[in-house]
Amino acid sequence: MSDDWDLRKHTRRGALALMGIGGLLGLSETLGFTNATRSRGLNIGVSADDSAVLTITGTPNGGTKDTLNAFDENAPATPPVDITFTNGADEPTKTDGLEVDITGGTVDGSPDGDRNFTTTLSGSGDTDDSETITVDTDTGGSESVTVDVTSVTFESGTSISFSRTFELASPVTDLSTSPSNSENQTVSGDGATPLDITVTATDSDGDTLEQVDIGVSVQSTNPEDDIDVSNLPSGKKSTGSGTNSDKVTFSPEFRNTGGSDGTAKLKFTADKVSTTLTVTVEPKS
Repeated sequence: MSDDWDLRKHTRRGALALMGIGGLLGLSETLGFTNATRSRGLNIGVSADDSAVLTITGTPNGGTKDTLNAFDENAPATPPVDITFTNGADEPTKTDGLEVDITGGTVDGSPDGDRNFTTTLSGSGDTDDSETITVDTDTGGSESVTVDVTSVTFESGTSISFSRTFELASPVTDLSTSPSNSENQTVSGDGATPLDITVTATDSDGDTLEQVDIGVSVQSTNPEDDIDVSNLPSGKKSTGSGTNSDKVTFSPEFRNTGGSDGTAKLKFTADKVSTTLTVTVEPKS
């Protein structure tokens, strides 16, 4: 686990050196940010030797929180990832003092639902206040995401900026159903008995994955006016972890109000990977 906290740790020596310098400061990587400006005569707030002025941490799906740069090509984060910005200084940020630009992936839950946003940490910006957004992959495969803190400004006038890049990679490469399409599954169309369908997710090595969220939807029915599918969950189901929990089970019910056989095609999705199952639905008896 990396100790490279975003921003990297200020030392008391580094803070003292900065106190006597005004204007724009081009600072080295040892202090963890690209640029810092402050009003002349004002001190940069430092809470402790081992505290960062602003930390950014990522919590991947089913994983533990770490610094963003810990999620590299050798250990990518499993999406979605909750990214948390926390004020570690001994002074508040200004109103809407945090400006962020996200490149890559998809961003949900950020202020205004935008990847470029300005916010006040937890509404007040005080020490230890934070803001969390969620970043997912755009394609379901591997993707680099860059977090640009274009500016975070504190009440003393201190302003800093820096950038961090991390890697996302969905482990899901395949979904399989039981029954499968090759079994030509046929059900009665009276809707009385649900069809149990189990779905498993596997990685590139063919190993079954745990803690994967799987969703289901009706992709099509034929004839459209005769076939109806019900008893589907409104949200996703998780495979969880442990014995016999590396799969999820859906139990849809089918109705056929026509006079001949029809079909219903169900679509199962996890991390942008999908598969379908076509079910023949006999007329209602």
